[in-house]
Amino acid sequence: MIMKLRFKTYGRSFSLLEVIIAVAVFFTAVFGIFELVSLNMATANFLQKKRPSLGMVAGFTLRDTNIVEDLQEAPEDLGFDYNGGGSEAYFRRAGWERQVTLVAENVEQGELVASNGVYRVDLQLTEELAKREIISKMSFLMYRPLGLQSP
Repeated sequence: MIMKLRFKTYGRSFSLLEVIIAVAVFFTAVFGIFELVSLNMATANFLQKKRPSLGMVAGFTLRDTNIVEDLQEAPEDLGFDYNGGGSEAYFRRAGWERQVTLVAENVEQGELVASNGVYRVDLQLTEELAKREIISKMSFLMYRPLGLQSP
Protein backbone atom coordinates (compact mmCIF):
# COMPACT_ATOMS: atom_id res chain seq x y z
CA MET A 1 0.00 0.00 0.00
CA ILE A 2 1.58 3.21 -1.16
CA MET A 3 0.49 6.49 0.38
CA LYS A 4 0.60 9.64 -1.56
CA LEU A 5 1.00 12.88 0.24
CA ARG A 6 -0.61 15.87 -1.28
CA PHE A 7 0.04 19.41 -0.29
CA LYS A 8 -2.47 22.04 -0.97
CA THR A 9 -1.03 25.06 -2.72
CA TYR A 10 -2.67 28.41 -2.51
CA GLY A 11 -1.20 30.05 -5.52
CA ARG A 12 2.30 30.51 -6.78
CA SER A 13 5.11 30.47 -4.15
CA PHE A 14 8.72 31.63 -4.29
CA SER A 15 11.38 29.20 -5.38
CA LEU A 16 14.42 28.53 -3.22
CA LEU A 17 16.67 30.44 -5.62
CA GLU A 18 14.49 33.56 -5.40
CA VAL A 19 14.55 33.45 -1.59
CA ILE A 20 18.34 33.09 -1.52
CA ILE A 21 18.78 36.06 -3.87
CA ALA A 22 16.38 38.21 -1.82
CA VAL A 23 18.20 37.38 1.45
CA ALA A 24 21.59 38.11 -0.16
CA VAL A 25 20.41 41.52 -1.42
CA PHE A 26 18.93 42.36 2.00
CA PHE A 27 22.09 41.49 3.93
CA THR A 28 24.31 43.29 1.42
CA ALA A 29 22.27 46.46 1.92
CA VAL A 30 22.26 46.12 5.74
CA PHE A 31 26.02 45.55 5.97
CA GLY A 32 26.64 48.44 3.57
CA ILE A 33 24.62 50.76 5.83
CA PHE A 34 26.46 49.49 8.93
CA GLU A 35 29.83 50.14 7.29
CA LEU A 36 28.79 53.64 6.25
CA VAL A 37 27.61 54.52 9.78
CA SER A 38 30.81 53.11 11.30
CA LEU A 39 32.99 55.08 8.86
CA ASN A 40 31.08 58.31 9.57
CA MET A 41 31.45 57.85 13.34
CA ALA A 42 35.19 57.19 13.01
CA THR A 43 35.61 60.28 10.82
CA ALA A 44 33.68 62.47 13.27
CA ASN A 45 35.82 61.18 16.15
CA PHE A 46 39.01 61.84 14.19
CA LEU A 47 37.95 65.39 13.30
CA GLN A 48 36.95 66.23 16.84
CA LYS A 49 39.48 68.62 18.36
CA LYS A 50 41.26 67.22 21.38
CA ARG A 51 41.85 70.04 23.85
CA PRO A 52 43.85 70.07 27.08
CA SER A 53 42.20 70.99 30.38
CA LEU A 54 43.44 72.80 33.46
CA GLY A 55 42.54 69.78 35.59
CA MET A 56 44.93 67.64 33.58
CA VAL A 57 47.70 70.21 33.99
CA ALA A 58 47.00 70.39 37.75
CA GLY A 59 47.42 66.63 37.89
CA PHE A 60 50.79 66.94 36.15
CA THR A 61 51.85 69.47 38.79
CA LEU A 62 50.74 67.31 41.70
CA ARG A 63 52.60 64.34 40.23
CA ASP A 64 55.81 66.24 39.53
CA THR A 65 58.57 66.19 42.14
CA ASN A 66 60.96 68.63 40.45
CA ILE A 67 59.09 71.83 41.26
CA VAL A 68 60.98 75.06 41.84
CA GLU A 69 59.57 77.60 44.29
CA ASP A 70 58.90 81.24 43.32
CA LEU A 71 59.79 80.82 39.67
CA GLN A 72 57.49 81.08 36.65
CA GLU A 73 58.37 78.00 34.65
CA ALA A 74 57.18 76.10 31.61
CA PRO A 75 58.05 72.49 32.47
CA GLU A 76 59.22 70.15 29.75
CA ASP A 77 56.20 68.12 28.66
CA LEU A 78 56.34 66.15 25.43
CA GLY A 79 52.55 66.12 25.19
CA PHE A 80 52.43 69.88 24.55
CA ASP A 81 53.86 71.65 21.53
CA TYR A 82 55.02 74.77 23.41
CA ASN A 83 56.62 72.72 26.22
CA GLY A 84 59.11 70.85 24.07
CA GLY A 85 56.83 68.33 22.39
CA GLY A 86 57.33 69.77 18.92
CA SER A 87 55.54 68.29 15.93
CA GLU A 88 55.00 64.95 17.73
CA ALA A 89 53.01 66.55 20.59
CA TYR A 90 49.49 65.35 21.31
CA PHE A 91 48.25 68.89 21.95
CA ARG A 92 49.43 71.01 19.03
CA ARG A 93 49.79 74.79 19.46
CA ALA A 94 49.33 74.55 23.24
CA GLY A 95 51.50 74.93 26.31
CA TRP A 96 51.34 75.55 30.04
CA GLU A 97 53.23 77.37 32.77
CA ARG A 98 53.17 77.26 36.55
CA GLN A 99 54.35 79.27 39.50
CA VAL A 100 54.58 77.71 42.96
CA THR A 101 54.70 79.94 46.05
CA LEU A 102 54.97 79.00 49.71
CA VAL A 103 51.81 80.27 51.43
CA ALA A 104 53.13 80.79 54.97
CA GLU A 105 56.32 80.22 56.86
CA ASN A 106 56.57 79.28 60.53
CA VAL A 107 58.95 81.74 62.10
CA GLU A 108 60.33 81.33 65.61
CA GLN A 109 62.37 84.10 67.28
CA GLY A 110 63.14 85.80 64.01
CA GLU A 111 64.65 82.71 62.40
CA LEU A 112 63.05 80.52 59.78
CA VAL A 113 62.38 77.14 61.42
CA ALA A 114 60.17 75.25 59.00
CA SER A 115 57.41 75.76 56.49
CA ASN A 116 53.84 74.64 56.94
CA GLY A 117 53.99 72.70 53.68
CA VAL A 118 51.15 74.59 51.94
CA TYR A 119 51.99 75.96 48.51
CA ARG A 120 49.90 78.01 46.13
CA VAL A 121 50.12 76.87 42.52
CA ASP A 122 49.16 79.29 39.73
CA LEU A 123 48.66 77.58 36.37
CA GLN A 124 48.32 79.14 32.95
CA LEU A 125 47.24 77.13 29.91
CA THR A 126 47.76 78.74 26.52
CA GLU A 127 46.33 77.34 23.30
CA GLU A 128 45.86 78.68 19.82
CA LEU A 129 42.38 78.15 18.37
CA ALA A 130 41.23 79.60 15.06
CA LYS A 131 44.25 81.93 14.93
CA ARG A 132 43.40 83.32 18.39
CA GLU A 133 45.40 82.78 21.54
CA ILE A 134 43.22 81.59 24.44
CA ILE A 135 44.64 81.78 27.97
CA SER A 136 43.05 79.90 30.87
CA LYS A 137 44.19 80.35 34.45
CA MET A 138 43.68 78.41 37.66
CA SER A 139 45.07 78.48 41.20
CA PHE A 140 44.98 75.76 43.84
CA LEU A 141 46.67 74.84 47.10
CA MET A 142 49.10 71.94 47.34
CA TYR A 143 50.23 70.35 50.59
CA ARG A 144 53.75 68.95 50.77
CA PRO A 145 54.78 68.72 54.44
CA LEU A 146 58.40 67.83 53.67
CA GLY A 147 58.86 70.55 51.08
CA LEU A 148 58.80 70.56 47.32
CA GLN A 149 61.24 67.71 46.77
CA SER A 150 58.93 65.04 48.24
CA PRO A 151 56.03 63.58 46.25
